Amino acid sequence: MTDSKTSSTNSLLSKAWVYYEQGPITQILQQTSIPIDTELGLNELIIEIKAAALNPVDIQIGNIPQWIANWILFTGINKPKVPAADFSGIIYKIGSNVTKYKIGDEVFGLNFSLTGNGCLSQYIKLSENLPTLTHKPANLSHIEAAAIPLAFLTVYTALNNWGGFQNDDTTDQKVLILGASGGVGHIACQMARAMNKYVVGVCSTQNIEFVKQMGANEVIDYTTNDVVSASKEYGPYDIILDCVGGTQLIPYLNSDFLKSNQSIYLTIVGDKTSRGVMGGVASYIFTPAMVFRSLKSMIGLGPRYYCINLSLTEENTNQMVSMLKKGMIKPVIDSVFEFSNHVKQAYERLDTGRVKGKVVIDFDK
Repeated sequence: MTDSKTSSTNSLLSKAWVYYEQGPITQILQQTSIPIDTELGLNELIIEIKAAALNPVDIQIGNIPQWIANWILFTGINKPKVPAADFSGIIYKIGSNVTKYKIGDEVFGLNFSLTGNGCLSQYIKLSENLPTLTHKPANLSHIEAAAIPLAFLTVYTALNNWGGFQNDDTTDQKVLILGASGGVGHIACQMARAMNKYVVGVCSTQNIEFVKQMGANEVIDYTTNDVVSASKEYGPYDIILDCVGGTQLIPYLNSDFLKSNQSIYLTIVGDKTSRGVMGGVASYIFTPAMVFRSLKSMIGLGPRYYCINLSLTEENTNQMVSMLKKGMIKPVIDSVFEFSNHVKQAYERLDTGRVKGKVVIDFDK
């Protein structure tokens, strides 16, 4: 007899949300069962997913043109591609040399994949040495833990690795956060405040109180204020962190906005403003102005500017766990949707651009 979930060919049948061709994710997603090979390498393991968080990049990867997916990412037309990168779950099976984890351990992490090896699947096979896989803090539920990794690691890469912010008492350091209420921005507010920095957040009227709760000392309402003038009033800044995209402040990166030649403008998105198009470092391919701006920054002929590339290191992951255990960073859940039949609705919610915190999928429903 074989387990009801396991076929006779040593594979585990995993319910998953997948797509086979590129396009709008709410149109191309379908639920099916995919085989997970249970023949493990020495350091491989299988995780039973309990929760997964959605991110705008899931939508953007789905929108990558088909020819790029076929010939550059080598994903192929007929291969099922599973979206989502943030997850929390339980160790289901381990390879013979796995030492960091045992069966039954609760874990969470980030498995970022451009080729469709995502987390909207009941089971996923990974290496125990994935630097963004770690034990889940006991003070977090699976729903809460899944909401953290990509947003945290993005913000920590920006504020610490590039901005040089440390968890110290240097309270005269100041950060301006554009898009302070979103999935990344609300973590940025919490982290900067936890590092004892002065936080100025930009958001819409309906999110002012939320952004204050996340740690902002001052909040600029972009619906009733000129962002350039209002930001200048509170400046200059050690870091300007752009979580939404665009170039609104780029022409004004002088001493009114950047405190010194060590201050920096960091963007996680780039110049693009469309939610459906890949941002981040991918923007350099299609935006020559960003390339020119970065080159000027590198050779000292312009203000410091960088479109960040995630630093997915074990050190940063350990910092994430430490801050979560201490309650310095707390996940905020916008909404929770059932894995069984409401994943498309979850992506529709995310794609409104009006989420406050994270959209999470509950696999137990």
